[in-house]
Parts: sequence; C-alpha cells; structure tokens
Amino acid sequence: MNVYVLAAGSVLPEFVRRPLAAGGHDVQAFADVDAFLAAARAEPPDAVVVAARIGADEGHDVIHRLRRGGPMTAPVETACVLVSPEDGDAGDARRVGAAFLRVPFSAGELLDAVGAATRGRKLILLADDSALIHRHTVPILEEAGYDVVSTFDGAEALEMIDERKPDLVITDVEMPKLDGYAVCKTIKER
Repeated sequence: MNVYVLAAGSVLPEFVRRPLAAGGHDVQAFADVDAFLAAARAEPPDAVVVAARIGADEGHDVIHRLRRGGPMTAPVETACVLVSPEDGDAGDARRVGAAFLRVPFSAGELLDAVGAATRGRKLILLADDSALIHRHTVPILEEAGYDVVSTFDGAEALEMIDERKPDLVITDVEMPKLDGYAVCKTIKER
C-alpha cells in the first residue's frame, strides 16, 4: 500500500512511517501542501494521513481540495485519515469523509485507522439480543453492499467496536449486560 503523509514537521511522518513500513507499506512524507496535492494527483496513493494544521492550511480543507479536484485536475478518491491533538477536529474529519486519529496515538491505533479508512466496504455492527432480528436484518444489509458483524449484548458490542472499528452501529435498546443507551453513551465518550 502506498501512503502519503502531510505534516509540517518530521515527527508525525516518522510515527506513521515506522508501523506502516514494518508492514511492508511505502510511506512518503510531504511538508508542502501544493507538492502533496501534485504528487497525489500524479500518482494517487492508497491512503493519506494529514495533520489537522499544516502552516496556514487546515488539514480538512486539504482533504476536501484533494477529493474535489480543480478546473484542470481530477478529484482523487483515496482513504484519508486526519490526525489532531484536538477532539474538536473529529467533526471536520467526518465532514470530509476522513477517519480521525487523536494524538497521541499508538502504532495499533494508527494501523486500525488506516485499515478502517481503506476498507473496501462499509462495516456495520448490529447489536441485538434477538436472533430473529439478526436473521432478517443481516441479509438485507449484506445485499445492500455492507459487511456486517453481529453481537448479542451490549458488552460484546463494545468489545467488537474496539476490535473492528465499524462505520455504523445499530443497537437495540434493551439488551443483556449493557443496554443500547449505555452502548451509545460509551461510544460517544470514547
């Protein structure tokens, strides 16, 4: 996998390079927004990791420019991860369709974020204690083009959320061990 990193300094690119290069991925670092955009348009990477702020530029704006293209350039559809020390930037990441990674992060969290961003199909976690709901809902979601993970109680759902990083969680309200409200509250707190 070819990954581009856009950050003003050398710390973020090095933190990204170590675990990805160890996995056999090619990582290229850029400190200049225009050089990054030109390289991404010339040879679109499989994924990009962008710092929330690069000098005067906002990372989410750079991702938007990359995906939008321009009068003389085609849009680049690639998996994107926005990296920031501020939780408030998570909303900006969602608005541009990027995964969000909060600094500081571990190598495992980086690999999870890049893996989730590059996943070909969206992953839905269905948490419900009714086998009937799973038998009827899972085929509908899979037929619509989603991958689905099933869990049967709230505690199991939270474990699976940590492990698989789903794009969407569908939960029942009343479940054993942990109800749907507690599951949603825990997800939001994280």
